[in-house]
Amino acid sequence: MRRVVAAERALASLAATQRQMVIAHLDGVPTRDTAARIGISADRERQLREGLFRHLRDRLVGAMENGVRVKLKHHERPVMVTTRLNRPMQSRANAMASSARIEESAKQLTKLLASLPKDGARVVDISPSLARAILARNRDNRSIAKNRVDRFVSDMRSGAWEVNNSGLGLGLDGELYDGQHRLHAVVRANLTVRMLVMSGLSRESRATIDQGRPRSVGDNLRILDGEVHGARIVGWLNAIEVITTGRSTPLSHAMVRQRLALYDDGIRWFISHAPRTRPFHRSTVIGAFVFAHRKFPKQTQEFALGYATGVGLPAGSPVLTLRDYVADPVRLRMDSSRVISLKALRCLSALLQEELIERLTPSEESVAFFRVEDMSRTGVGDASTS
Repeated sequence: MRRVVAAERALASLAATQRQMVIAHLDGVPTRDTAARIGISADRERQLREGLFRHLRDRLVGAMENGVRVKLKHHERPVMVTTRLNRPMQSRANAMASSARIEESAKQLTKLLASLPKDGARVVDISPSLARAILARNRDNRSIAKNRVDRFVSDMRSGAWEVNNSGLGLGLDGELYDGQHRLHAVVRANLTVRMLVMSGLSRESRATIDQGRPRSVGDNLRILDGEVHGARIVGWLNAIEVITTGRSTPLSHAMVRQRLALYDDGIRWFISHAPRTRPFHRSTVIGAFVFAHRKFPKQTQEFALGYATGVGLPAGSPVLTLRDYVADPVRLRMDSSRVISLKALRCLSALLQEELIERLTPSEESVAFFRVEDMSRTGVGDASTS
């Protein structure tokens, strides 16, 4: 009853002309002048408006119970009627909304299961709500690998997601047996994507899922793009990703293709000239060189040749400093992959700026020194948004 009174007060607070225009706007009932023109009597017009007043009051009461904001328009000037709920009422409203979403998702899942062949497969559009409904049937599965979900999300958002023979596996009992990472990615990306859905799997089949050796991104780069040195390229590009973003999420095949287009010149040179012997072949160091090569190709090549051979390096040379550091396994074990890359960039920047290195420390300023601005604007490579 208190909510009804509050709703009536909210309406009564409007001027009479505003209230009439609000009711007419929301429910399509003509104004008094229009009513006269189309032949509606004054009594009939009043009856309509009294009924609409009660109808609008009920709508405002419903808004209060569900914790929403109602925007009433009087011509072009908005009249705001805002409702506030106490915590118990807000919790109940949230629960009601959540229940409605769950019910809708359950309907989608029921429709999907009914459309699938008993022991076959078909390609299905998987929406975020349908993904949530299927994940509700995800029991006794392995833990989620965040890096894998991140890669799937990146491919979905960039339009690189493709349908293949790996998708979702549903059991005879309706449970999810395979594909939880893909479903979590659909929810996070908030996109509808197409996937192959296999149904009718026996419970015993779970022991055979994901037993083969998965193809690495380097394998795909070699198979699909003809890059014989795919594994080395991926290692270098992953190092650049860590340098520029601070994240150690491995790149997907689509992401590697994007980065390869940016760093192609440096990668081709280092495929021919990078050291291949331990410990100087480390991808964290060569990746740092590839990153710097885009802005200072000639200087980076000269530095890399001295680093690879160690011939004719004077005492105090930043190149020699880096070689001594990389050759010391104790110091390397103490540093993360990103720190190793930053120290390599620090040595290279010291040579270019003719500085002496008294103590080798990682430097974020070196990243900024070698960054190419057009990459940060495109959001690829140096300032990846994946």
